[in-house]
Amino acid sequence: MFSYIFSTVTLLFVPYVAIIIGLTVVYEKIMILLNFILTKSVIANTFSLICNKIGKNTLRNYLDQPYIPWIVYLSFFTPILFGTVFYIQTYCLLSLFSKISLMLLYHVLLIGPRFRNFTLCNVMLHKNSHTINGIFKYNYMNLFFEWIIGNFYGICPEHYSVCHVKDHHKYNGSDVLSVTQFDRTSFKDFFIYLSNYGFSWSGISHIINFYNKKKYIFALRTALGSSVYFGCFFILYNINPFFALTHYILIFVFNVIFLSAVNWSWHGFCDKDQIDNEYINSTTFINGTDNVFNEDYHVAHHLQHTMHWIKLKTHYEENIEVYKKNQATIFTDIQQIELFFYMILKKYDLMANKFVDLSGKLTHDDKINLLKKRMEKITHFKT
Repeated sequence: MFSYIFSTVTLLFVPYVAIIIGLTVVYEKIMILLNFILTKSVIANTFSLICNKIGKNTLRNYLDQPYIPWIVYLSFFTPILFGTVFYIQTYCLLSLFSKISLMLLYHVLLIGPRFRNFTLCNVMLHKNSHTINGIFKYNYMNLFFEWIIGNFYGICPEHYSVCHVKDHHKYNGSDVLSVTQFDRTSFKDFFIYLSNYGFSWSGISHIINFYNKKKYIFALRTALGSSVYFGCFFILYNINPFFALTHYILIFVFNVIFLSAVNWSWHGFCDKDQIDNEYINSTTFINGTDNVFNEDYHVAHHLQHTMHWIKLKTHYEENIEVYKKNQATIFTDIQQIELFFYMILKKYDLMANKFVDLSGKLTHDDKINLLKKRMEKITHFKT
């Protein structure tokens, strides 16, 4: 019953999330024009030189240099934005309309043009968690991004480095984020899954899972990270309840709604006769519009989770025959959220049009039947 209540409350925020995403798309159009101007400025050139120097002095692998501009930007921009809005909302006399308008502006700026800041923060933490000893040579820099910057984006510390790596990857198919026990064409099933994802994102279900598997250190680390995140909420709530709920926790809800849909499409296909086949279980996106640091090549990532992001696309290209042999789940010219709606709305024709048949043997109807089979509810998993 509590799961249904959680999912119902979460769904109430879907219209607001949709508005924010729509506004970030408009924001992107504005930034495209500004970037054309700014990239030619002295400020942009100076920022690039600073980032190059930081990368040379701090990165374990200089191939990760493309991370640096975004990490530097988020590390400075996010705390300044948060602190500024917190001060205005707490210490300035504002009308309710002004408070809500500022809240809306805050979320649009925080999430970024076409939700780019939000995506990059999650991707950076994801990449850092899969890099042995972290992206940076100095551990305090890795910890700073995970334990401080991630908080502003509704991400509990240790979520990626412990829950994601030690649960999702180790127990893939039976982990708490698994979607295969649900009918991926059913809105009702996704409704139930929302609560699963919410408990996962808060750390609760991972703590229970680790405890049951006697992974007590992982359970403790997860509990500590979640305590820090919600402890900050408690402090903020005692200072300014409105700000704590609408600026700090609402981005947590945004994560639950947005990323649950992403995970639904990333791992929503599974063959009950080949439950452990990673080429089927993890979706590969090619020619995607949101391929941030090769995240779209998800099969390679699950086959070898420490593989460097530069090699992920190469792995796909060099092993195309293996993908072909396994009739891998591959889609082209589509993004994860778009595929999610195709799945939940049963748009089989549209999915089949985007599905990549490397064998070249499947008819349109064959593709539809294959996709339907791979979206069926499966209740038997490896443990």
